[in-house]
Amino acid sequence: MSIVNGINVHSISVDKLDLEEEFYNDCRLGRAVIIDDPEAFDKKNQKNPRGLQSEKFGSDFGDDNAFKERYSCMCGSLMGKYYSGQVCPQCGTMVQYNTVDLTIFGWIKLKKFKVMSPIFAAKLVEALGKVDGESVFNMIIKTTIYDGDTPEYTDKELSLLKKHPFIQKGMIWLYNNTEEVLDFYIKNKPGKKELLLELKNDIRKMWTSAIPVFSSVLRPELPGEKGGKNYKLPINTSYRTICRTFNIINNYVETDQLDSYNLKTIDKYLASAQKEILTAFNIIYNDLPDKTGLIYANVLGGRYNFSARNIIVPDSGVLLRSDECIVGYSTFLELCRFEIINIYVKTHNVTPYQANLAWKRATNHFDSDIYKIMKHVIALFKYESNNYFSGVPVLLNRNPSINYGSFIFSNIVDIKKDINDKTLTIPTHIIGPANADFDGDLMNIFRIFSNDLAKKFDKTLNPRKNFSISRMDGKSEPSTAPIKDEVVLMYEFANI
Repeated sequence: MSIVNGINVHSISVDKLDLEEEFYNDCRLGRAVIIDDPEAFDKKNQKNPRGLQSEKFGSDFGDDNAFKERYSCMCGSLMGKYYSGQVCPQCGTMVQYNTVDLTIFGWIKLKKFKVMSPIFAAKLVEALGKVDGESVFNMIIKTTIYDGDTPEYTDKELSLLKKHPFIQKGMIWLYNNTEEVLDFYIKNKPGKKELLLELKNDIRKMWTSAIPVFSSVLRPELPGEKGGKNYKLPINTSYRTICRTFNIINNYVETDQLDSYNLKTIDKYLASAQKEILTAFNIIYNDLPDKTGLIYANVLGGRYNFSARNIIVPDSGVLLRSDECIVGYSTFLELCRFEIINIYVKTHNVTPYQANLAWKRATNHFDSDIYKIMKHVIALFKYESNNYFSGVPVLLNRNPSINYGSFIFSNIVDIKKDINDKTLTIPTHIIGPANADFDGDLMNIFRIFSNDLAKKFDKTLNPRKNFSISRMDGKSEPSTAPIKDEVVLMYEFANI
């Protein structure tokens, strides 16, 4: 059990949303941006208020008044940092900083017909499977018939009709007969019965006339040169296709009468839109968590200050505890930059600017004064922490971070003088938990600033306190035993 916003939370489950209901809720609460124009920018490269990059989502660096709305009163009469702290005469609220409202969603809307909500469509695709590499779901929503027309089955489709009698029925038919389809496959696909029953229980949520578009702040885009469009993100291209297809369908709806020919055409466009909706879903569901996706690249990944990545080498001839390490001159220079500059200011009686210049020069040429300061930083840290640590505390990380020992608490106890030495010296008996070896493997080094945080890491990730005893049976942990080379040398030494 955990406490979230003062509420005791026993468990968390993911809910499959009813997109139709979410759309009308957003409209009621003023959080909906109706997107009915596939063009994100106009001819003057200005944002289209009804397009994918609408300023209603929030401004970015490409806007004339970029981020002006971040400082605003409640009614928006006063906007901009200039008015910060002032009380608006219109609404009586103070102008203050406002973060981006990610609860505002864009919606691409069908006027009459419906498509299957992407999460349910993806589940149905999985449940129905494939035949010779082609999705059965796609075979069903594809149609060449309407109102009594003779189906134009291929030889392959004719051979499949007994197992899949709904081939070429189309989107409109599937919307009106979803329960019949689910019941048939529940009976005839026992291996997928549980998934199909789940869909049947949620049948009320399966269809929607509105597709959500998340904030443009999370999918930035700039116009191309000379009025052209520069769509850098696949999700924006996919949204644009959905919008165009929905517009075509909506234009048909506005005609006086929908005859069989028009309905057949609409059915084909609905199938095309459904496939693109699944494409958008796959982009969001699969690509965002990927290494090159938004979450890894901008939230979990990206650049980290006061960090380094070094090739690991063994502590040959050096007596290191399992929670101690030695880094190179250049690495320590980066990890303890501010301490070095601060001490340089005091010991050389110079300005911070001059000290920073000295630090920069030291990154290219070995500086004996800077090196003495580095050694002093280690001693100073040990003294100020009342000898709790033996050096500057850091976290050592071995990618891909899937082992219990992928993160190791350590202390920098010494610095190598060679400016070209970019290696990290570690004890041999911690490479087992990290699933590493000395054949060119890399480790990330993260500086820990807070003493309280360092003490927590020391308690949970210090190899001296956590890795020597097996978490499985309470006995000695084999991965921390001496490595093969050490065992051979010990044996030879014992037999001299």
